[in-house]
Amino acid sequence: MWNGIKLFLTSFVITIIFVCPAMAENVGDVIGTAVGTDIVSYINNYPLPSYNINGRTAVLASDLDGYGFTYNYNNYLRRAELKFAGGDVTPIRFWRDMKTYGQPIADVLYTDIEVYLDGVKIESFNVDGLTAIYFSELAPYGEISFDDGLRSAFLNIPGMKTTEYSQVEDRSTAVASLHYSCYWGTDRYLWDYALMIPVSLYDKYSAIDRNEIGINNYAAYAADPGDDLYISALADCFTRAAEDHGLTDRERLGMAIDFVQSFTYVDDIVAKNAAEYPNFPIETLFEKKGDCEDTAMLLAAILREMGIDAVLLTFISPTGEGHMAVGISGDYGFYGTCYPYNDKLYFYLETTGPGWNVGVVPLEQQGMNAHIIEF
Repeated sequence: MWNGIKLFLTSFVITIIFVCPAMAENVGDVIGTAVGTDIVSYINNYPLPSYNINGRTAVLASDLDGYGFTYNYNNYLRRAELKFAGGDVTPIRFWRDMKTYGQPIADVLYTDIEVYLDGVKIESFNVDGLTAIYFSELAPYGEISFDDGLRSAFLNIPGMKTTEYSQVEDRSTAVASLHYSCYWGTDRYLWDYALMIPVSLYDKYSAIDRNEIGINNYAAYAADPGDDLYISALADCFTRAAEDHGLTDRERLGMAIDFVQSFTYVDDIVAKNAAEYPNFPIETLFEKKGDCEDTAMLLAAILREMGIDAVLLTFISPTGEGHMAVGISGDYGFYGTCYPYNDKLYFYLETTGPGWNVGVVPLEQQGMNAHIIEF
């Protein structure tokens, strides 16, 4: 099946205003409304998205996984377990969204899920399908304070790694760094590159209705001009690096291939709860993850900017499952599996993981006919 991606970004902070609803009796009944707020919670100065429920600061239980706690959910028991583990923190990447302040964002729902913190049952809430708890429930593990000037709630846990405090950026001005390093060849040199992508640009493309463009209109996604500046910057980086280190054209091509193949593979249904959800190349860059069509479209777009003739190859199995790869012109002396098109041969390249060489086809696609998409 076609696959897609989503980086789970908790990109909003909200406050809950209850609206005097009727007594909820069924799971999923709406019992309140969430609107935006500027409060952010911190654990040892690492920020995480926060909520305000009944005038009290709350956080998502699942977000605490990686902030000194482990989170496990048992759907059969309808029970979530939080346990203090200590150690390092792996913070969530998110930004303040000033446009949401005071605006309705999500529903508060009645839930039968029980949350236990180191074996002790604590109060919990369902915020549009996600389980939230009061931040103050974490008081047994350290000192909790609130700074009204900073609009921030702090928990300092002794013995855990601490970072310097920094205020969360606004989404309209924030940028995300795409950082990538690799050794090329036999450790000939270390290639290091960082690309700054505006969060607002990512938000713009994430908000586009895929049905309006067409779920299978892959040429439109790959060729969209709105991200040309960033695709071109990447292409220029590969070209300059190759020139500086005396690499051949095939080695220059190999750098771009290694870059995209390093992205984490994520299935559509897991990432975006959709059977098919194609990303624009800028989204795949921002999220650093992708499925077959996402990484294939990104790499093909980069190669086109590098002056390399590339197309998209799509496959449909007898059972109806789809797959996408990149076809690269045979101008570079490749060998292996290739497909004729417009008096040229395009060699197969798999993009869903590291180590795939041009011309090597996964077992699932061997012997299948390819449909070629130009863009």
